[in-house]
Amino acid sequence: MNTMKEQESDAESEHSHEHEGYLGLLNDEVLVGSNAARALLDAGVGSRDALLRANPSWVRIGTFQELLRRARQALDSDASVALELTTFVLAHLDEVPPLADDAAFLMTHLQGTAWKEHANALFMLTRLDDALDAANRAVSIFSHDPFHVVYRASARVVVALVKHGLHRNEEAIPILEEAIGVFAEHSDTRGYIAALQVRAMIALAQHSYTEALDLYLAAYREAERSGDKRERSRILNNLALCEMRLGQLDFASAYMAEAYLGFTRERMDGELQRAIWLTAAIERERGDLDAALRALHGVYARFLERGMVTEAARVLVQVGDVVTDLTGDVAYAKDICAKLAVTLGRYNVPAEVRKAVDHLKDAGARTHSVAGLRAVLGHVGAFLREFLGSPSAVFHATLTD
Repeated sequence: MNTMKEQESDAESEHSHEHEGYLGLLNDEVLVGSNAARALLDAGVGSRDALLRANPSWVRIGTFQELLRRARQALDSDASVALELTTFVLAHLDEVPPLADDAAFLMTHLQGTAWKEHANALFMLTRLDDALDAANRAVSIFSHDPFHVVYRASARVVVALVKHGLHRNEEAIPILEEAIGVFAEHSDTRGYIAALQVRAMIALAQHSYTEALDLYLAAYREAERSGDKRERSRILNNLALCEMRLGQLDFASAYMAEAYLGFTRERMDGELQRAIWLTAAIERERGDLDAALRALHGVYARFLERGMVTEAARVLVQVGDVVTDLTGDVAYAKDICAKLAVTLGRYNVPAEVRKAVDHLKDAGARTHSVAGLRAVLGHVGAFLREFLGSPSAVFHATLTD
């Protein structure tokens, strides 16, 4: 695999010349549109359309580029905010006045970026089929002009990410390998890091933990070299997961501590919750029940606060699994699950998720053995994983439960 450093000297001059005019135009638009974007953000969701209609000069590329930049940032804290922003931008793209021929590529870039970020937000909210449609639209838009080869590769990485979420790894891997080559050739460090991480995610899912560790380490070196603090923290979290899978719990804890600090400093709240979840998993491997439960309870509460009820239901299953695994106390595990399920019932839970949680309570109440409870937890947990990838999934109680 070519590294970014090996490719940089050959590509740097051509890459800089190619993008010089583009970046100049884009920066001018951003400067003009940033104030408009700030006013729209301050106005709130319900007032944005009316405010934009009242200020037609705000309907410009710079305004929408800034909103998409904010949407990208929101992915690390609240993906629903990101989706609100991308939906708003997509609704008003056709209103942007025509540009001169030598600047028309800016509109193509805006359209492709809007659909790509829309796909990212949909993916984070586990609307995978919609995310794949949006990502493919971005790829199609960026395919019209060879100038956008790097942006097309970036959109293709999102396609690969979603296909991984849909368990279509055999389709995702060649997309990623092609994208890694494009990013290396054009010295695009951010894209290179993103593609490596998605490829590593697939290696993890395939239980190729050493391969995943090597890929994440390669991505980490590039993040360190480029000074990308947010990606550095994200990669540290994934390195901790790899080390945990490899049974290296001390290394996992060390990576986890660094990732936690980074997420806190950068205010990456969404990643922070996943870090706490991983901390619970590490403590579970150590056999520390209290520490694992404290972490899981914290994640459960935050997921409910954000309306992420399916994710919260998965934590509920994890809690039951942790208690059963570490204590063998079936009654205690059932009691904790039942109490958490009561709080879940106060939220707007999808019907099939509610059926699964009710089944966990009812079937769990009927079983009195560790093996029986583990079977129920495993069945419900498997469905919730499926539901996150495919919200049309239907829950079926097994005859043996």
